[in-house]
Amino acid sequence: MRIGDVVTYVDAAGHVVPARVAAVVGVGAATIAAAIGAGGLGDYIFRGLSMTDPTVILAGAVPAPFDCWLIRRGLATLPLRVSVQSSNALKIAEFLQAHSGVSHVHYPGLAYHPGHTIARKQMSAFGGMLSFQVAAGEAAARKVASITKLFTQATSLGSIESLIEHRASVSGESASTPRDLLRLSVGIEDAEDLVEDLDKAIKSAQSK
Repeated sequence: MRIGDVVTYVDAAGHVVPARVAAVVGVGAATIAAAIGAGGLGDYIFRGLSMTDPTVILAGAVPAPFDCWLIRRGLATLPLRVSVQSSNALKIAEFLQAHSGVSHVHYPGLAYHPGHTIARKQMSAFGGMLSFQVAAGEAAARKVASITKLFTQATSLGSIESLIEHRASVSGESASTPRDLLRLSVGIEDAEDLVEDLDKAIKSAQSK
C-alpha cells in the first residue's frame, strides 16, 4: 500500500506467517521472524522482510547456508506446530479468563478482545502468544513466573516449549507495560498439563 511516496510497513514478527498479513492488509512490507514460525525450535535467530511493493529495494545480510537449512527443516512441521500452539493458547486463555486470580487476559481469540473481529478476518487461528494480568499485583506475578514447572522463564515469541516472562522486567522501568502482566509463549505440550501448572502457580502466589 502506497500513500504518495510512502510505503506502508507492518511489524508482523509475532505472526506465524507475516507474508499472509502483508497480502491480506495490502501493506508494502512486513517483518518476518522466521525463527518463530518457520523454525520454531528455538535454535537460531533470523529476521527478514516480506515485500509486496515492487518499487521497494530489499537490502540486508544474506543468511548462512546452515541457517537456511534450519528454516527449511522447521517448515516440515510448521502446520502441525501452529495448530497445537494455537489450540493450547485458546484453551489457556479461556481458563485464565474465568480464574479469580486473574484480572485481565489479552488474547485476540477471546470475543471481548478489541482486535478479535479483525483477527477473525485475517487469521485462521489466533496464535500461541498471549498475556494476562495477575489480580494480586506485581509481586504475585513475579512469583507465578518463578514457580511454574512446565513454563520456562525466557523471552521469546515462539517455540515448541512453553515460556513465561514478567514482561515489565524485560521492558524496563520506562515502558508502559503493566507491572502485573505476564506474557506466555505457548508450546505444544498437553494443554491440560499447562493449565494445571498455571493454576497451581497462581493459587500459590495468592496464598502467600
